[in-house]
Amino acid sequence: MRTFRYEAVSSDGTTLRGSLNAVDGAAAARALRQRGLVPIHVGTSPPSGLARDVRHALRGRPATLRFTEDLGTMLGAGVSLERALSIAAETGASEAESAIAREILLALRGGASLADALALRPELFSRLYVSTVRTGEAAGELPLVMGQLAAFERRREQLRGEILSALAYPALLLLVGTASILVILVYVVPKFADSFLSSGFEAPVPMRLLMGASAVVQGRWPLFLLLPVAAILALSAWTRSDSGRRRLDTLLLRLPILGRSLRNAETARFARAMATLQAAAVPLVDALSVAGSALANRLFEEALDTVVQGVRRGEGIARPVARCGVFPALATQLLAVGEETGQLARMFERLAEIYERRTSESLKRFTALFEPLVILALGVVVGIMILSILTALTSIQRMGL
Repeated sequence: MRTFRYEAVSSDGTTLRGSLNAVDGAAAARALRQRGLVPIHVGTSPPSGLARDVRHALRGRPATLRFTEDLGTMLGAGVSLERALSIAAETGASEAESAIAREILLALRGGASLADALALRPELFSRLYVSTVRTGEAAGELPLVMGQLAAFERRREQLRGEILSALAYPALLLLVGTASILVILVYVVPKFADSFLSSGFEAPVPMRLLMGASAVVQGRWPLFLLLPVAAILALSAWTRSDSGRRRLDTLLLRLPILGRSLRNAETARFARAMATLQAAAVPLVDALSVAGSALANRLFEEALDTVVQGVRRGEGIARPVARCGVFPALATQLLAVGEETGQLARMFERLAEIYERRTSESLKRFTALFEPLVILALGVVVGIMILSILTALTSIQRMGL
């Protein structure tokens, strides 16, 4: 008899860790299954560093998309689920991704369904993802469902990429402009300040203000380096709280231009998630309950809770969506038409297409307007600094120094 350390999952999804005595690893796994547990790791040593960190391997949406596309392609080609996961484990883009596929395969061989195996990693596979897979397994349409999930993940990644691209260039401009201003204050201004101090000449007011700003930056440069880091950490801690996250999401939606883009993006995410779930024949109330996992804004998540309550009261979906007040008016009208014609799934698909296009267009308008504003603001600041220096030089030349 040897002592084996294990990691297993109970029927309610709780991860359990401990040790037991068995003749070998297979006997230990059988003992765990007899207890109603799904073994994830059984060995004489704790899970390796890779196994402990593997839950972070697919945090990036592109990796989840790759996994979904590969699995859907193989299932659609008639490959068995177990064989498809084995191939995914052998051909993963990284060792961590291969380990994820092996972990899912091990849970599958331990008696778990694919949905239950995916649910073991909620940080990788959302409630929407797991619910869709569960429905596909129950209906015997897993290849079709995986194809729908791949399309959903692909569109969501495309939308996310457009948002990040729209924000990246203005952020880069701000970074470069701020660095330029700091270079002028730290290296350029002190050289002229030394000339004024050594000559006894009183600098003009703009130059004195510039020299004062330079002295502040030079004397407290560690603070200026730590301040952005501290601000980011404080903002991160604040947004982890429910009240902080809600206030930030409310503020973002109220921003001119960008707020409209974010509202369109959340509407597109909601509609795309509902279209995917409805295509997989997930009941409407259940679909609404899990669609929130595809949303990034807390106000929209809370609004979905009120929509679910309205649907359960028999009000349909269009009226509760209109009453919650966060979705655009067009969404309400299209959903009402979908209810009247009995084509709600198709209407969600159409709604997703409309607001994905509107999101892309509004992001382009935001970028087209915000980039010149950033350039203009930075140009004015740098121009004033340079003009102050040139004015001081002109004053020195007039005095013959």
